[in-house]
Amino acid sequence: MIRHYLKDGIRSIKSQFRFSVINIIGLVVGISTFVVIVSWVKYERSFDNFHADTDLIYRVVTTAGTDTPNAMALSIGQEVPEVESSVRFQLMSTLTFKVGEQLFYENKVALADPGFFQIFNFPFIVSNAEEALDQPFNIVLTQKMAKKYFGDVDPVGKTILVENKIPAKVTGLIKDIPKNSHLQFDCVVPYKIMKQLGFDPDNWYNWNPNTYIKLSQNENIDLVQSKIQALADKNRRNNTEKFVLQPLNDIHFNTRLDFDPAVTINSSYITILSFGAFLILIISIINFINLSTALYKKRLKEVGVRLTLGAGKIRLGKQIFTETLMLVSVATVLSLIVIVLIKPLFADFLGDDNQLQILTQGSIIGFVLLALIISFISGFLPMRIIASVKPVHILSKRNKIPGDRLSYTQIPVIVQFTLSILLIVGALGISKQLTFIQNADLGFTCDNIICLPVKNNSESKFNSFRSELLKNAGIEMVSIKDHSILGFGNTNGSLDWDGKKPGEKMWVESNYIDENYFKTLGIHFAHGRAFSKEIQSDRTNKIIVNETLVKRILLENPVGKEIKFQGKQMEIVGVIEDAHFQSLHKNIEPQVYQFINFNKHFEDEFLAIVKYTSETHSAGLKNVVEHIEKCWQDIYPEYPFQTSFLSLELENQYKSEQKLTLLMYLFSGMSIFLSCLGLLALSVLSAHKRTKEIGIRKVNGARISEILVLLNKDLIIWVAFSSLIAIPLAWYTLNKWLENFAYKTNLSWWIFALSGLLVMGIALLTVSWQSWRAATRNPVDALRYE
Repeated sequence: MIRHYLKDGIRSIKSQFRFSVINIIGLVVGISTFVVIVSWVKYERSFDNFHADTDLIYRVVTTAGTDTPNAMALSIGQEVPEVESSVRFQLMSTLTFKVGEQLFYENKVALADPGFFQIFNFPFIVSNAEEALDQPFNIVLTQKMAKKYFGDVDPVGKTILVENKIPAKVTGLIKDIPKNSHLQFDCVVPYKIMKQLGFDPDNWYNWNPNTYIKLSQNENIDLVQSKIQALADKNRRNNTEKFVLQPLNDIHFNTRLDFDPAVTINSSYITILSFGAFLILIISIINFINLSTALYKKRLKEVGVRLTLGAGKIRLGKQIFTETLMLVSVATVLSLIVIVLIKPLFADFLGDDNQLQILTQGSIIGFVLLALIISFISGFLPMRIIASVKPVHILSKRNKIPGDRLSYTQIPVIVQFTLSILLIVGALGISKQLTFIQNADLGFTCDNIICLPVKNNSESKFNSFRSELLKNAGIEMVSIKDHSILGFGNTNGSLDWDGKKPGEKMWVESNYIDENYFKTLGIHFAHGRAFSKEIQSDRTNKIIVNETLVKRILLENPVGKEIKFQGKQMEIVGVIEDAHFQSLHKNIEPQVYQFINFNKHFEDEFLAIVKYTSETHSAGLKNVVEHIEKCWQDIYPEYPFQTSFLSLELENQYKSEQKLTLLMYLFSGMSIFLSCLGLLALSVLSAHKRTKEIGIRKVNGARISEILVLLNKDLIIWVAFSSLIAIPLAWYTLNKWLENFAYKTNLSWWIFALSGLLVMGIALLTVSWQSWRAATRNPVDALRYE
């Protein structure tokens, strides 16, 4: 019997081969998209799940950022009994590592307390978690870093020279950090090494590390938080910071905290992509149902003959289910092939080595269940049609065919168009925000800027370096800063001013620069002047601030006024116009600039900023970079040469938005493609149902244009109704997404109008060929139909 069903199914598919191919293509697109996105979402949701007792691990943060006082972790471990262990963790950027003649900058060096590997279960290959960090000058390497420095030689016991002065002994080897860990590092050294790097690791007023705690059991979180807050209030005079506990499984999805070294993603992106993938699958299933139903309505006479000859409705239902299952099975197998082919492209697009788990036992069961569900849903409507009519009525046309009502034909198409318009509006809205970001006046120029980390605090060396660089005609200006240009760098809360309220505190970014910095970056002054190396007092008690700081402290005529910064009275000599050094997701923060002092500055790491001329093109730029490298080797031979372009760093701030825009356009294109397949099914059905009507109208003198209007007018109504549903939903969703940005574009009316017109135009083009065929058909043939 099954063999008979299969033979009949193959025969039916062959007889409708063109439409069967269309049906399969639509389903392949829907299933492939859905499975790939679901696999990615599953990967994102797996972050940090490989650690034991994840529900007991928390990070101590403030309401604004992740940095905590240096001494907090140790005090928590000693004075809060509910905490089983607490550790500090900090990522250091551009530390130099040297083994033999190999010298590199390492930007993923983790500093952590000995209990770090007891809280986090990163598996050891050599040594163990208890002993690996028990001495101040130990170092634990990942496999990747061990391979880089020691090849296939056992690294344990070897020595790495850190910062050309600290010998660190390799005491452990761990597996490479999984990509689904919010902590990403290449090696770990004890936090106590901070003393040798010039920091006080036991100070309550210096803020550097993240603090992680592990509770002894499921304690009252509010109680633990209150004890940590009390600890901070006791050890910090006039403390105004509010400390809270952030669960481990929340870290990856929280992008709102400043100074966060964790790998994070905006959870709204996961929601948007999940929703988009689900919509694509729903649209493809609706198409499959519509086209299957249209084809079965064309075969109702065949069904009537079969019923007359004794075929039972149950048997016909099984036949329909078999045919549907065959098509769905073919589509599912093809989807598997497509997924395997696009998996590397998708992983490369995401920027990680996410391995989509396709052929696991669970995924195979999922594919089978998905195929059965789609087959059941897609076969249900045709089976219901057959079950509700009698063969004599089918053959005599005495009754109205079931499925001709609004609920069976119009609603699925309206749903498809609504979803398509939603996706198109989303793509256009996100693209408009990205264009706004790219064209926004940031208040500084990032073009033609090359940055180099400088690991030497000798002013004479830097001046020599600058002089040598400027000998190249392609280099226009050279400046220096104490930390990265982008982001929110060194912070200090010790700012006092007239009118400050008791207990009031304001985080201020502290910057050290030279006299050329603002000119190099094209930053304009609202009031006052830049620093001058000719004025000696500029190096001691003069500062430059930004407009945001002036507004926050309500300071009128700020130039010449004094404020107390870092415990010292400082005179404001200039106010710069606000510049967006952070991404437009965040507000501009108050900034203070001081003249850089190479000898007294607390760090020995700076950032050299080289501006090359705008006339310098690709060939000339290569010469400029080669000249910079030669000067570097002459002046700083003991340090590796490393450059970066500021424009690329700025572009990286919006990578996730760029990827989301591309994915939304891709989803929109697929939704339109799938909706057009559904329209094709309805146009075939409409032309089939109205064959004689069209013939009679043409015999009575109806023009082709009138026939086209007759066949397409419902389509216009459907798109208009879909727009009325989709536009309010899209407007609300886009507004919620734009709340992630402190600076955002306006949602123009044309986005919504264009989306509706675009869908309508594509839809009309899709059905036009079928409508034209019906309208130009010989009326004699139409009247002889059946």
